[in-house]
Amino acid sequence: MDNNKNKCPMDLDSYPITINQDGITAMDLDSYPITINQGGGTVIEMTQQQSQEEEEEQADDDTPLLLYSTPTISSPSFHQPSHSCCYQKIHANLPCCIMSVVFLFFCFSIIAIISRQIIQQQLIKITQGVFRADFHQNLSSPTPYPQYVLNSGPLISLFQPLEVSLLGTMFVDISDRNITLFMNILQGAHVVMINDHSEYYQRFKHMVHAYTRPSSHYSKVQQYAIPQGTILTTLLTGTTASNETWFQFEGASWDPFRHPMESLIHILNYVEYVLLNEQIGPLGMSKNTDKHPLKIQQKRFI
Repeated sequence: MDNNKNKCPMDLDSYPITINQDGITAMDLDSYPITINQGGGTVIEMTQQQSQEEEEEQADDDTPLLLYSTPTISSPSFHQPSHSCCYQKIHANLPCCIMSVVFLFFCFSIIAIISRQIIQQQLIKITQGVFRADFHQNLSSPTPYPQYVLNSGPLISLFQPLEVSLLGTMFVDISDRNITLFMNILQGAHVVMINDHSEYYQRFKHMVHAYTRPSSHYSKVQQYAIPQGTILTTLLTGTTASNETWFQFEGASWDPFRHPMESLIHILNYVEYVLLNEQIGPLGMSKNTDKHPLKIQQKRFI
C-alpha cells in the first residue's frame, strides 16, 4: 500500500460548486477522488485531461454561439372543407331554403289565382261578343280558304284583323257556333279534326306571318306557329300520323330571339302543363291534352 496517498474515483461534473459569504468554496467531496497526505490533509486530484476540458468549456462560454438553420420549403396547403362541415352548413340553411321555396310558391299561387279570375272574366266577355258578332266571309281574300271579317262590334277594338279572322274560323267553321266547344278551344284544348285530310293544316300554314317551329307534340309534317295578337297570342298546328289536322292555342309564344320574355312564360306554362297535366291556353286551361285531344268531326268530312 502506498503511504503517500490513497485514491478514490469520483465524477467532478456531477456535483455543483457553491461559494459562501466568506469566499470559501464548498462542494460535496464524498464521491470525489481525493489524496490523503501524511499530514492528514486532503487534496483534490484532477487529472490533466480534466483540466483541459474545463479550460475548453470556459473558452466556449466566452465565444458567442452562432446557430444556423437550414431553410425548409413547404408546399402551400389548401383547406379542404370536410363533408361533415358542408353537411352542417346545408343543415343550418335548410329551413331558410324551405321557407323561401314555400313563400315563392305561395306568391306564385296567389298571382296565378288572380290571373285565372281575370282571364275567366275576359273569356266570358269575348265569348258573349263573338256570339253576338256578325261574321261574314271576305270574298276578296287572296287565299283559297274563307277569311272572316267584322264590320262593327266590340270585338274590333279588342282584336287585330288576323285574330278576328281566326275567331270567325273557330266559331263558325270548326265549333259550328257551339259556345261550350268554342270556349274550350280558346282555353288551349288540343284539337284534332277527324278525317279532314290536313285541310285545316293547309289553311293555317298559309296564314300571314306563319313560321316553322318545333314543339314537344308529335307531328307527321313540319309544325307551324301563327302569331295572332295580344290576346290569342299563338296558334300551333301540325298533323297526326293519319294525316289529320291538330291545333291548339298557346298561352305564350316560343321565340327566344325575338320575344325572350314570352318564351320564358312559355317555359313556365310547360312546367305547369307537366305538373297539372292540363293545356295552358291564352284564356284559361283545358284538360284536353295531346294524349286526350278534343276530337271534332264536321259533316262534310264524314
